[in-house]
Order: sequence, then C-alpha cells, then structure tokens
Amino acid sequence: MATKSSVSASASASVSIVTATPTNSINFFRVCRIILDDCPDVLREIFKQAVLFKFRHNWSDNRVSGKWFVKNEKWQTKLNRQQIHLLEEGNSSNWDPTLLFHVLLYSSLCLLADDIQVQATLQHGSRNVNLSTPVPSHIVPGAKIIFDCGPEMFIREVVSISGKVMNIKVATSLQCQTQTADLLWCTSEWRTVEKLSFLRNEQFAHCKAASTTASELHSLVRDVEVFYKSLKLSPAVINRMKAIETEEIAASSVMQRLQDYQQKWVSESLRYEEVNKTVLSIQGEVIYLKSDVATIRDQDIPKLKGDLCNIDKDQKGTKLVADSLLELHRTLEGKVDLNIQQLQSLDQGIKVQAVSHMQEVSTLKLVQEKSEQKILEHDENIQTLKINEKQLSIVQQDIVTLRTKQTYDAARVSYNVQMVQQLSSQTKKEIRETKAIVEKATFETEKQLGQLSHKGSITAQNVSVLEDKVTEIDDDVRRIKGDVEQIHHKSKTAENESLRKLNPSHFESDIQYYTNKHHPATRQWLLDQISARFSKQSRKKICIITGNPGMGKSVIAAKLCRFHLDNGTLAGCFFFQHHKARRSTPRMLIQTLAYHFCSTIPPYREIITDVLVHTDIQEMNCADLFTCLILEPLFKLPAELYLDKYIVIDALDECAFEFHSELMKLIIREFIKLPVEINVVLTTRPDKQILQELKTFRPLIELSPSDPRNIEDITLYLSDILRDKIDPMELDAGLELLVKKSEGMFLYFHYAIDTLLEQSHLTFAMLESLLPDGIDDYYDQNFKRLYSVLGHDRYHALLEAVVACRTDLPQEIVTVLLNLSTAEESASVTQGISVLLPLSNGHFHMFHKSIRDWLVSEEFAGSLVVDPILGHKNLAILCRSVFQDIRANKDTRAQVLASPAKQYAVENIAYHLCNSHEKGSIELLISTVVNLQFIYYRLLLSKGTAANLLDDYSEVEKLLTHVAHLRMQVEHCIAFVKCHAQQISAMPFLIFQLALNEPDTTLDVLEVQEYLQDPKGFFPDMKMYFEISNKSQILGTASMSYACKEYITYCIESLDKKLIICSDIDGYIYIWTKETAELVHKQKSEDHSFILYISNLSLSSDGKVTFGNINSALSLNGNTVELIPSAKRDVNACAFSRDSKKLLAWSHYSKSYFKFVAEMQLQCNPMYILELWDLQTFTCKQLESTSKASRPSFACFSHDDSYILCGHYSGTILQWESATGTLVAILYSDGTVVKNQGTGALPSRETNKEDPITHISCSPNGYYLAACCSKGILIWDALSLAHLQVLTCENTGRFQHCSFSSDSCCIVAGSIDGYLKVWKKESSANMLFKAEIKVKLVGTATCILSPILDDNMNVICGIGNSVNVYSYSSLCHASQVHEREKPAVHPGGATAASFLPNTLKAVTCGNQCLYLWDASTHSVLNSAAGVIGSLIRLSSDGNWLLTYGDGVYIQVWDTRSLSCQSTLMCSQEQSSPPGSQGPNDSSPADICHCAISNTGLVVGGTGRGELYLWYGEKHNRFKLLKRHQSLITFCEFLPDGSRLLTADMDGYVTMWQLLYVNDNVEVNRILLASHKDSVEQVCFYPNVEPRRIISCSSDKNLHLYDGQSGEVIKKMKGHSGAVMKLAVSFDRNVIASGDERGQVILWDTFTGVIKNKFPHVNEGIIQYLQFLCDSSFTCTLDNNSCAGNVIHVYDTLTGSYVSYLTMPTKIIAVSASSGTEQTWLLCGTQDESVKFVKVHKLDKNAT
Repeated sequence: MATKSSVSASASASVSIVTATPTNSINFFRVCRIILDDCPDVLREIFKQAVLFKFRHNWSDNRVSGKWFVKNEKWQTKLNRQQIHLLEEGNSSNWDPTLLFHVLLYSSLCLLADDIQVQATLQHGSRNVNLSTPVPSHIVPGAKIIFDCGPEMFIREVVSISGKVMNIKVATSLQCQTQTADLLWCTSEWRTVEKLSFLRNEQFAHCKAASTTASELHSLVRDVEVFYKSLKLSPAVINRMKAIETEEIAASSVMQRLQDYQQKWVSESLRYEEVNKTVLSIQGEVIYLKSDVATIRDQDIPKLKGDLCNIDKDQKGTKLVADSLLELHRTLEGKVDLNIQQLQSLDQGIKVQAVSHMQEVSTLKLVQEKSEQKILEHDENIQTLKINEKQLSIVQQDIVTLRTKQTYDAARVSYNVQMVQQLSSQTKKEIRETKAIVEKATFETEKQLGQLSHKGSITAQNVSVLEDKVTEIDDDVRRIKGDVEQIHHKSKTAENESLRKLNPSHFESDIQYYTNKHHPATRQWLLDQISARFSKQSRKKICIITGNPGMGKSVIAAKLCRFHLDNGTLAGCFFFQHHKARRSTPRMLIQTLAYHFCSTIPPYREIITDVLVHTDIQEMNCADLFTCLILEPLFKLPAELYLDKYIVIDALDECAFEFHSELMKLIIREFIKLPVEINVVLTTRPDKQILQELKTFRPLIELSPSDPRNIEDITLYLSDILRDKIDPMELDAGLELLVKKSEGMFLYFHYAIDTLLEQSHLTFAMLESLLPDGIDDYYDQNFKRLYSVLGHDRYHALLEAVVACRTDLPQEIVTVLLNLSTAEESASVTQGISVLLPLSNGHFHMFHKSIRDWLVSEEFAGSLVVDPILGHKNLAILCRSVFQDIRANKDTRAQVLASPAKQYAVENIAYHLCNSHEKGSIELLISTVVNLQFIYYRLLLSKGTAANLLDDYSEVEKLLTHVAHLRMQVEHCIAFVKCHAQQISAMPFLIFQLALNEPDTTLDVLEVQEYLQDPKGFFPDMKMYFEISNKSQILGTASMSYACKEYITYCIESLDKKLIICSDIDGYIYIWTKETAELVHKQKSEDHSFILYISNLSLSSDGKVTFGNINSALSLNGNTVELIPSAKRDVNACAFSRDSKKLLAWSHYSKSYFKFVAEMQLQCNPMYILELWDLQTFTCKQLESTSKASRPSFACFSHDDSYILCGHYSGTILQWESATGTLVAILYSDGTVVKNQGTGALPSRETNKEDPITHISCSPNGYYLAACCSKGILIWDALSLAHLQVLTCENTGRFQHCSFSSDSCCIVAGSIDGYLKVWKKESSANMLFKAEIKVKLVGTATCILSPILDDNMNVICGIGNSVNVYSYSSLCHASQVHEREKPAVHPGGATAASFLPNTLKAVTCGNQCLYLWDASTHSVLNSAAGVIGSLIRLSSDGNWLLTYGDGVYIQVWDTRSLSCQSTLMCSQEQSSPPGSQGPNDSSPADICHCAISNTGLVVGGTGRGELYLWYGEKHNRFKLLKRHQSLITFCEFLPDGSRLLTADMDGYVTMWQLLYVNDNVEVNRILLASHKDSVEQVCFYPNVEPRRIISCSSDKNLHLYDGQSGEVIKKMKGHSGAVMKLAVSFDRNVIASGDERGQVILWDTFTGVIKNKFPHVNEGIIQYLQFLCDSSFTCTLDNNSCAGNVIHVYDTLTGSYVSYLTMPTKIIAVSASSGTEQTWLLCGTQDESVKFVKVHKLDKNAT
C-alpha cells in the first residue's frame, strides 16, 4: 500500500505521462469514468433495489432514509463513523465507490444471502438439508451459520462435514441480532459485488501509474459487462458504459477532467490505505481473541467441568437433607392448617353457644314472668277465703313471708295453727274448718310456691351464670381486641426499633436537588442507552457510567432515581459523599439499601425485621452483612416482587479511601450474586484503579466531554438560557464559544450560570470577557479573589478546615476560625465564601469534590494550595475547646443541638484528633474520648444508635495499634459500649449508672469518680441510679483478642511465638499473627464430625498442625500436607513428640457425645484406643484399648520424649516408655502411684467412677508433672513420681486445662466457670507452688480453655468464641481487687430474702441455712443451719421469722438472735422427717402459706384448705379453724393479731376476728365477696382511716373492701391478665398491681380509680413489685427480662421508664428496705452471690 507522499508523487507522474502518451492516459481516463461515475450509479440502483425488495421501503436520498438505515442495520458492519455520517446525510453525490461497496458487501440490509432455494427449504423446517458448497477451513462441526432470508435472519448449526459438503441441522427460527456466527451464507449477487470491488481495487485504487493499455481497458469493459449482466441490470446501463465518446478528449477541457480524476484517484488510494490499516488491526484482534478462546476451551472449561462434577456430588447429599426438610415442612404446614381449622370450628361453636345462651335467657325470663303472674293469682285466691279478720291477716302475713323468702317449711304453718287453737272455745269449730281450708290452701300454695321458687332460683342462677358468661365473653373479646391492638403496636414498635439498627442515610433532598438541575431535553440518549443495557436480550445487570468530574453523573443518578421512584421500580439508592462520614462507607451502603428495600419491596420488611432481632450486625464484615441483609432475604421472596427493580449507586470514587478496597470487593464478589431481575446502575470517575477492578463489567458507558451528544446537550441547555439575552445572529457563535470554554463539563455552568443570568443583554464579546476558560480557570480566579479578601492566614485557616472536615462546616465554626469580631465583617466574608462554598442552614457546603481536588493539588492550585493536616489540627483544637465548654457548662441535649458548633465538636472531635498527626495528639485524644461525658454527648446526637460512637472508637483503635497501654483503655470503652449498646442508645443518661457498676478497672479508665459529686449536673435526664456496693470485680477486657466463628476447643502458640493457632467446634482451624491479630489462614477439616469436634491441637517442630485425622496436617502457611498416608482412622486428638518423629493419636469422647448419640438414636461404635505412630516408617503400635469408663481423655509426651502419659475418664494416668511401649506406672487421682517393678502386669484400673483427667502438662525443665481433675491440679515429681501437692479449686469450678511457664516457675489454669488462676513457685529451693492470681475473666460461667503463659508472662486462653491475651499486670491488679472485695455469698444460693423493717439488716434463706446481713457493709452478722424450708415470712415489726416450704413443717425464729424457737407441724398424719422431701414430693397436707403476728400468733394454711392457728408461750397450743375448700394461697395478720386475712384458690377471701378469752382464742369468721379464680395476694390497711382491704386474683380483677364490715366497695378492672402481685405506697394512698403480662397499674387506695399505667417493657409475669425512695419510684422484676436478671424502675408520678438494674445471672430473691433514710435493694442471684444495691434519688421533687 502506498503512502500519502508516494501517492501524490504517482499523481504528479501521471500528469506528465498523459502529456507524453495520450492514448494510455485516455484509456486510464476511461477506467476512471467507469469506476468513479458508472459504477456508483449502478451500485446506487442495486442498493435501492435491495432495500425495496427486502423491506418494501422506498429509498430517498435524504437524512430520513439515512437514519432509517443506521437504525435497522442488524449485522455488525465494517462501516466507520465517517461513512455512517455520509449515509445519514442522504446526499448521494457524496457516496463514493468505497462507501457503496462496503454497504453492499457488509450490510445485512442489502445483498447478504438471498438464496431463494435455501429459504424455501428452511420454511419446511423438519429435516436436515445438505448444501453443496466449498467449506471454509475454519468451519467445524458445531459451528453456527447465518442465513439472511429477507426481513429475518436465521442461525443454524453444522452437524457434520463430509468432504466439501456440510450437513446443516435445521432448527426453529431464531432472531439472531445478538448471536455470533462463524460464516455468512452468501449468493451470486454478493459474489458479483465482491468481484466488482476487487476489479475496482486492482484497476483503479492499486494502479501505480495513471496509464492503462488498450488490452487492459478491453478486459475491464468485458468484465464489468459480465458483472452488470449478472446483477440483472438493463441493457441501457451497459451500453452507456460502453459509449465513451473520444471526441471529448480533443477538447481543451479534457485535460482538466483528467486531472480531476487523478485527484479522485489519489483520494481513493489514501482512503483505501486507511481501510486496509483498519482491516489489519481487526485481523490482529481476531488472532488474539482466538488464542484466548483456545485457552478457555483447553484449560478453563475442563477445570470448570470438574468443579461442576464435585459440586454435583455435594449437592446430592444436600438434596437429601433438603427433601427431608421439605417433607417436615409440609407435615408442619398440615398440622398448622389442622390447628387453624380446629380453632375456627371452636370459635364458631362458641358463637353458636353464645347465641343459644341468649335465646335461653330470653326463654327463662318469659318463664319467670309467667311464674310471677301465677303467684299473683294465688294471692288473689287466698284473699277470697272467708275466715275471720284476725285469722285472715295471720295467713296473709304467712303467705307474704313465703313469697318473699321463696322457701317456707311446714313447721311455720304448724306454728300458726297452734296459735289459732289457743283462741276461745267459741270459735273452735270455725277454727277446725278454717284449719282444714288453710292447710289445704297452704299445702297447695307451698307446693306451687316451692316449685316456682325452685324454678325461679334455677332460672336466676342460670341467668346469672349466662350473664357472667356473656360478660366474660365480652371481656375476652375486648381483651383480645386490646391484645391484638397492643401486639400490632408492639410489632410496629419492635419493627421500628429493629430497623433503627440499620441507621440508614436518607437521600430525598439530594435527589430533589440534583433533579432540579436536570434539563428535560438533555441526556435522553444516555437514559436510552441505560435502558438498552438492561433489555431482556442482555444478561448484564450491572451498568457502570463513568465520566470526568463535572459531567453530571450525580444528576443522571438522581434523574434515574426520580424516574423509577415515580414508576415504582426503584429498589434503593445510595449517593457516596466523601465529606460525610455516614455516606462514605460500604457498610452504610448495605444498611441503607436494606432500609430502602423495606419500603420498595414490602414483604422484605418482615424478613429483615426478624433478621435484625436475632442477629448482631455490628460484628459482621461487609460481605457477611450483604449476604445477611440483602442476598438471603431477596432469595426468600418470589422473583416477581423485585422484577425489573433498579439499584442506583452514585460516585463510587467518593467512598472513603480506607474502605475503597472493601467496596470494590463487595461490588465484584457480592453484587454479581444479586437476582438477575434486579438492575444495578453505578457511577464513578474514570479512576484507573476503579476501572481496572471493574473491568469485568465492560463495556462501560463513558461520558466524554468531546462526545457530539454531550456537546449537543450543552448546546440545548444553553440555548434556552441565552435565547432571549443575545442577538440571534450571534447565538450560534456564542453557544460554540461557551461549549469551548466549558470543555464539555456541565459543572462549569453551575458556577457560570449566575454570571450569565445577571446580564440583561449579552454579546459575543461579553461572553469572551465575562467567563474564564474552563473550570480550573474559574476556580483559580475565584480562589485568588477570596485570597485577596481574606488574606493569607484567614484563607489558609478557612480552606484547610474545609478540605479537612467530613461534614458541612458550620458558619459558627468559621466565625471562630477566622476570628470575625463584627457582624459586618462576618457578612462580608460569608458573601465572599459562598461563591464557591454555598451557605445552607447555617453550614458551608462543598458543592463538588473537584473543589477539594483542586485545592490540595499543587499542580492546579499553585500558591493557593492548602494542607488538610493543618486543617485537622486547627479543627481539633477548636473542637476540643468547644467540647470543654460543653462539659464545664454541663449542657443538655437541647443546648447542644441549638448550637451547630457544639454539635459539630461532639461529632467530629475524635475524627480530627485522629488525623491531626501532631505531637502529643494521641494523649490528647485519649483524654478526650476515653471519657464518660464524651460517650454521653456522642450518644445524645446519635439518633438511637451506638454505631457512630463505635466507628469513632474503631478509628482511634487503629491509630493505637502499636501503643498497647493506650489501646487497652480504648478497648475498655468499646467493650463497655458494645455490652450496653441497646440500653444506652435509647437512654444515654443510664451510662453513669452502668459505668458505676462496672469493675474498678473499667471505672478507672472512664474516670467515673469525678461525676459522683453531682451526677445529675453532668447527666440532667437522670432521676435516680443504682450503686452496687459489692459489685463483681471481673476482668472483662483483653489486650488482644482473636475472634472465631464458633466456640474455641483448643489453642496453642507457634514455636517462634509469632502465631496463635486455635480450633473451634465447627472443625475450623484458625492461624493468627500474634502481634497484629491478622487472620493468616482459616480452613475447615474435611473429615470433621459435628458431634466429635477437634479436642486437641499439636504442632510439630517443622510447622505441621494436626487436625481432624492423621492422614494429613496443616502447614503454617495454610497448605494441607501429607502426614501418614496409610492411616485410615479419623481421630479428634493428636500429639507430636518434641522431635516430631512420633505421634500419639486417640479420640476423645466427652459425656455430651454419648448424650447426643442416645438422644438422636445414632448407631456409633466408638473405639477407645491409643495409638503410637512412627512418622519415619509409618508403623503403628496400639498402646491400649479400654472400656468406655476408662476411655482416654488426654495424652502427651514427656519433656524429653522418653515417656508417654495418658489420662483417662476413670481418674488414672498411665505412663509408658516411648521407645518400647512398656507400661511403667499408673498414677491415681488420690496421689498414689503403682510402678512396674518387673514382676509382670500392673493391677487392674477399671472403675465405675467417672472422674476424668482433663489435661496433663509437663514442665519444660522436666521436674514437674501436672494433671487436672475434679480435686484440682495434681503435682508430681516427674522423675520419682512422688506426689507433691494438690492445687485446689477453692470456690471455683473444676480446672479444664493447665500449663507451665517457659521457666517452669509458674502454673496457669482455667476453670469451667470462668476463673483464671496462677500459682508461682515459692522459691528455687522449694518445689511447692503458691497461689499468686485468682480472677474471674467473664461475667458468665464460660469455660477457660488452653491457658498459656508466654515469654512475656502474658496469659493466652480461649474463652467462648475468641482467644484472648491478658497482661500479667492487669491480672495482678484484678486479683488484688478480688481479694480486697470479699464477695457476699449465700452458699447454695438464696431462694428467699427480706429486709427487716426500719433497719438495714436483711435475711436470706436457702440451702437449709439462714444468713443475717448488714447491707451497709454487705457482711454477715449471724447465720444458722438446720433450716426447714426455703421460704420466709416476717412479722410486721421484724422480730419474728417463719421458714416453711418443706412439707408440713413451720419453724419460728427470733431474728434478734437468729435462734429457732419452735418447730410446728400442721398435720398429725405420718409425715417425712424435716428436710427429707424432694422437690416433687409434695402432699395436700403440706404448708402452702403462713404468717406470724407481732404477738407471736402463727397461722399456716395447707394444700387442702386447712388453717392451723398456734398460740401460747411456746406455740404449744393450736386451733384448727374452719377449713377452706381449696388450697390456701395467702395469709396475713394485723400487727396486733386481732384480725387475720386468708384466701384460697377458689377465689374466696375470709376475714377472721380473733378474741382472747382466758388464754384461749375465739374466732369469728366473716366471708368477703369472692373472686372467680384463685386469689394471689391480699393487703390490709389497719392504721389508715377509712380502713381498706384489697385483694388481687387470677380473674384479672382487684376487689376493694371496707376494712370494718368486709363489704365490697369496688371491683377494679384494668388488667388483661392474672394479677399476681400487690405493693402499697409508704403513705398508703397508692397501691400498685402487676399481672402475668408485665403490666403494672397504680390505683387510688380509697376510691379504686386508676391513677397511672406503666408501659410494658417485657411480657413476663411480675414476680416482684415494690415502691422505692418514699414511693417516688416503683420497681418490678419479671421472668422475661433477659433471663430474669433485670429490675425495671418507673417514675410513680409520670409512669415514665426511669432506669434498670441488671445482674450477671438470674435474680432468685429480691427485697427492698423500708422506713430507712437510705433505700437499699438486696438481690440473691443464681451464682450464689448476694448483691447489696444502694438506691440514689436525684430529683427531690420526683413525686
């Protein structure tokens, strides 16, 4: 191919040749005429015929037809942009041969494959077709061929090739616009055009000289004629081609035309050169792609097929499990449906029964009316009797009496008759007659009245019963409605509380702001392109828009959000903003999208709420968080719910730098897992790193400043603005100028538009002078202007702060930074700043990130460049000053919110201190953030979440990676906040109380003591707080922690002390770097059993870790290496010898293993053997095979590998020689040793007792052997096997593991209940160890595993699901505190507790012991043993105490001496001796409740309703009161013993009046109105007028009685569940009641009116209810408060929730002091502790 210069040279030479040899030049002229004139005309006709034939479209040479061509082009043409532009213009004069040949050769709209025979065959469709045609070399079986048959194109597959014949498989017609193919099937017309193109290239384009011989011309004309005929052209066209008039040559103009043709030839030659280059480049790309395809076919596809096979194998097992789960699901669904049907039928039955009852009531009322009518008739009959007036009046009185009482017996009638007989003898005859009449009438009347009375009473009872039932039904209906409403409200509240955990960012204002900036006529091409990207034919569901700053990417994102939001197709959106902390992290992206899904995909809300309730998302990494919140919930929903939904994420490049890598991994690895129904649109700057990482999502949609469509958009936008401001003649030039100045950036006009709008009229010259050239010039001009206004110092102070802040900068902060003293000065500066930094809502806002990029770039800003670090320093100083003012002034939340500067200081002080990099800033940072008030104010502004506070601490922690002592302080804060996050987020003022009750280590870190003088001043919202006087001193914060997925089973340290290795119950092995806690490797054992977890790890000298089996091991770099190839048995415990030449292997079967196997009925055959393997010869020796009782528990080598030691569940340790495998000794847990003296076998060690040796450790110096058992740690002399000592547990659980320090001077051990102990050797000469440290590491009974003392004396141990490192100094400090603060303990646990009235003394009972405590010193004053029962009752003066609850016995104690005065028994039946009854050995004769008066009267009620009253000096006399009919639920005396109240399970309340007559007790019984269910408690006010009695019952009601007469004053309704507890205020004016649903109601004592209701905190049964602090507060304990360990406190006056008190374990017994100046609480907990809590009231006017 000739170059441009050579072509020009050839053209010049041609001119000279024409002059010299005119004949050849004339022939060349004729060739040019044919090629450049005739051929284009012919090809135009062919082009138009093809379009008309295929599409019935009449082509017109205009722009409309050109656009139609480009739009309908289906095949990938070789047309370049210039040729497409020529076609779109529709000007046929510009259609040169190159264009026309390319259109016809490569366009699907023209001559591709119009084979009529093939078309007809394909239409018949059901058989294979053999086509005889030359087969190209690249076509192989399986290749695809395109057939273009009219308007449709078809794709077929080559089945086989035989010689030159292809067997083509005929299939259903498919549109193939998006398909690829290996061959275009073409016909003769196409080949003709191709040959004509070849002729044109050879005869014209490739002609080296402008000269053609006659023979060449003749050959050309002949060939062209043949081609024209094959194209079926008319003869006129052919003749015109032949008729080339030679007369023109003679004319003078011929030479001119010849020169024109030569110029065209030169042009065509150059054009051909460019096309040829393009073809060569395309061929190169094809070769490159073919190599990639070959690589994929030969390497990747076989690998993927193998992976798919493995996956298929795994899925088979999964499918079986899934099928079983599906069957179980179906079964459960069937049961649920059956239960629903039963409930519906039961509900219908109740409704029918209710209707029937109502009808029966109506009927009975009619019967009653008829009965009353008959009674009236009988009255009239009696009145008609003719008797004398006196007798008649007597009879009438008797009848009236009969009617009113409805029962009248014959005795009364006889009495009347006797009275009549006493009359005078003169009337005896009349009397007899009258008597007979009266008797008869009376008999009939009595009979009828009796019947009617009986029916009436039955009717009345039925009516009453039915009315009660109807009332109950109504109450139930109302209650159910209330419950439903309450459940709905709670559900909604719980949902909102759960969703609040997401802490999302909201972008409504951003969307509105950017949408307003969008011009309706612009960017439509981009929106169409995005829609096309997500068409149904495309499987690409992630679209990335990239463009330089200022191209309008955020506007496009907002426009997409608005469009899809209006159409209901927006799933979620997120706009990254670098200057806002909550909008610059991938975690916030995930949480915000999840929050948006709750609104846009409604069923998603229910799933995510449940996830948030049961999942702690704060501890998750981004990948797990995305799976938990996005992927899993979406795939649980039907796809149609999120079909064609859009996720829009703007400005990936503005993600915070430290999270950039995490965000890219999230998009690349997780977003592609989204359902294909969801479309994702991302926008970003063309950052090289981002584009490189997102290359898998190419092709990208690029917004280019030079793109004609972008230029057109800018022109449209500007034309609307300038149309009325500039002369129409200058409009186009002005638009072109502005487009040029903007450099294709819409951002430019964000700043320039105000300047343009300010002008009433514009000219071209004004546009040139008014606006700078480009956005960089604009920034340069304006910042220089700002520099001149502010001066050097203020300029740098302001803009350094602007580029340093992560949120908008408050105007108040700017005023302080620039030291603006006057309002005028402030207004002037603000006006200058707002040109580039708009002022909105009192904050300066950086409109675009490009401003910051410009300011920090010396290349752009030059002398105006600013340093962000200096900005951080200045802002850190200012924020600290403001924060110190807040602390000094003790500002409230409202005061902080009222000042933007204060709010900014609280939210950003930690951020600026972390980034200031100033000397001494770390100490300043710690003193600021490790502070209770910082936490308090940060939470006040955090909208109900601790996430932002924890983010701040996370930044601080990263900064302190290498400053261990300071990092520990921050870790204390993090642990404290995480532990109480839920409570302090809702009520930040609780932070003081929670911190006050933390161990002293945390207390010192948070400097809590400084707030004790005025806690309400520092925390204004606080009304009261609890202070535990004898709190637990638990060391809870480690200096380093390595968190695993599940519970740790074992941990070890690498030999070089640089790595930590551990295993968990899921079979995972973790390898961490010790210094940085970086996870190096994590791998799961392939042979892991979920019931036989890895119980022991061992590390060889060459860096192999055993896990799960003995076939393979794990190297420290994470590779699996071969260990023993021939071994087939899986084990869960191994131990290497020190030289790594031998290996012990066994399986450790715990108790839980056998329990699980029995419960699941699994078939397992465990082998209780210990094997010794030689790792050089791979031979095995079986050391022992034992029974289940004596199975191995732990084994190891001695320090020099000479011996093997194995502990067993029978409590024995066996010792073998490792060289010979000979058993040499047996060590027993009692310290005895039996050695092999060479006399034969050692004695049998079989035993039924299970006392496992859980761990064995040999000291590094070889002197000691230590083993853990139930007695403690047994120490032997390793050489002589002499037993040295036992290191006992001492009030801790048994030790699980132990180990020696590297110098063998210390032993460390961990117990199963969370205690860590360290013993130290007393001296080098003395071999005994002495306790050095005892400390509890965790709050619950969590086992401490594998404790290790490293070379620095730090303790490494496994706790729960993490491996923690504790410094020795912190352990010593915690141990000293533990020793100093002796814990208050009731051995065995307190089951009941009570303060003595008006004192700070309290009694606890439990485990057959009584303890008398002094609350102020939390010390034991007295104790007593031999107690019968576990419950107590005190007399009202506190001098007498009853214990009961163990059968028929009651013990009477004098609290002053804590001595037993007498033991009472309420039944003379044969009974068990005291204390011999088990928990289930109850009897109806047992005491259920009792009471004692101040005078010593004792009453006891039994399970069968009997009441026993004991009195006398030694309670030696008793009286059996008239019994109740059911179990006695409550008894209570008046203080003086004059009255007694009792209640039973049937709902009856009885008041007994007790009279003392001659040392006897006379009893008068008054039965009060009964409840409909069991009475739970009764209260009596004897010293308050008027006297009142109040009872509560399981019928949900309270009854208020008159204390004198016992009459019911009011039945108090308001509870929705059984009322369980009552409490009386100190002034007796208020009574509190608590029910089984956690509801607490306050009532007026005298009127029974509800005064207040407390909000439900938990729906548990109220177990304790008491007023505190002169009734200012009310506290409750229920059985649903986080395992029953929380006491809730309410304000009695307002009913608001005030505070809560939490204990480490469940509260079993609780009591509050009364009548004392200081209120105390006593709590007996499940871990046997007794806690004394001081209650501090801060607000004196709380009540």
